[in-house]
Amino acid sequence: SYLPLKRLHVYMRGVALGQNSELVEEETWVSVQAISERLVAEPLTAVVCRLSAELFRFLRNAFAGDPTNSETALSRRKLLQNVDYLIRALMEQRSKEPTDEEATVALRCGLQCFGNLVASWEASRELVWNLTFLWSTPIYPALLSSDDSTLRMYASMLLHGCLLKGALLRLFFWSPCTAEVVTCLTRMMADVESEWSLFLLEMFLTHENSPVVFGKLPRQARWVVLDVAVEQVQKKDGQAVHADFLDHLCAFLQREFEDVVAVPHCIEEGKLEPIQVSKMLNVLCEASCNANFSHLIEPKQGLLKATLGVLKVVHLLGKSGNNAFTPAPKLDDLVKAEEADSDVDPRRNFKKELVRLVGNMSHRSRANQDLVRRVEGIALLLDVCNLDAKNPYIIQWVVLAIRNLLENNPENQEVVAGLVKKGVVTDAPQLQELGISLDLLSLTREGKFPGSPE
Repeated sequence: SYLPLKRLHVYMRGVALGQNSELVEEETWVSVQAISERLVAEPLTAVVCRLSAELFRFLRNAFAGDPTNSETALSRRKLLQNVDYLIRALMEQRSKEPTDEEATVALRCGLQCFGNLVASWEASRELVWNLTFLWSTPIYPALLSSDDSTLRMYASMLLHGCLLKGALLRLFFWSPCTAEVVTCLTRMMADVESEWSLFLLEMFLTHENSPVVFGKLPRQARWVVLDVAVEQVQKKDGQAVHADFLDHLCAFLQREFEDVVAVPHCIEEGKLEPIQVSKMLNVLCEASCNANFSHLIEPKQGLLKATLGVLKVVHLLGKSGNNAFTPAPKLDDLVKAEEADSDVDPRRNFKKELVRLVGNMSHRSRANQDLVRRVEGIALLLDVCNLDAKNPYIIQWVVLAIRNLLENNPENQEVVAGLVKKGVVTDAPQLQELGISLDLLSLTREGKFPGSPE
């Protein structure tokens, strides 16, 4: 190990090139560990960077081959500690000289080395986690916010490999830097398609402490997490999103909606975060129509009442003058709205999503059906049942909501019968244009419901 560094580099390069992922001999392990000890004792010059890269390449390939190599490395704690030391030294060098290509290449190889180790030998995850996260300053915040996309990808791969061990995931949520790491992952999702960051965010949503960390995230990071949650609650896996996360969204929206009902003008003044509320509402709409999650949403009668309250506020606001909630009743407007980007104004679809949540929560729930009737929600739903380019398909969602409210509920059917008798419910021209009939009284008398399954 006291050979000149250049000769050591030639030797290590030969070992790395000659190694073909088969079982590594003990003699080679002894030499490799000796070289690692020499490297940590040297200043981080260009030669040391290149030699470190060759060391990492050798280990990376060994860990990807015979699993016994990973087991052997795990018994050589000093070797892995040296790898961690070199990774941190390379990170420090890049922080000083971001354009140092030698340090960047070596650092990439080091992360691949640890990534292959945790992927090939499950027992190594705890040690690698302790080295990279627990026993010293966590390396992930700096790496996941690096200007080098490859470093970000390898760091997220390594983090995912460690967190597959449930006990380490729990430790991760107790770390002071958890919110910072999750924020970095959301930025990766927003900037480029990154499967490892997506896997980690999906893992994040399965944990009971996710609401606590979610509340600490900056606004745009929360938006990305909510976008991932929408996809997760559509899955058949009932564990894809933790119940506590959905409870958090229900409680948050209920408070926000109750504030709007108490002070209606606040929604016009922009005090409600429209993008976040819209995305949360979308998550709950998707969850409430999935049998794996609907039982978590259905009992939230406070949320249901608040949803009807805010629907009434925005409906009356839309009728009062020309504003963001004023309906656009022409079919030409509908076509133009479909061609527009729905993210331009998050208030677009808002009324429709409120109707959708009410309908989903009322599905075969007598308690919720009765609550909607008591707060005069049936008449409200029928009143919003008009063509509106800002809320595409709102008519269909109202029809489905009414269907759910009337199913096996004579009292609600009588309410609709009374509205028909008073002339409140009519087949408006817009409905006829779409080929939809809202003669709900005759449908209920015949025992039929619009939108019911075949």
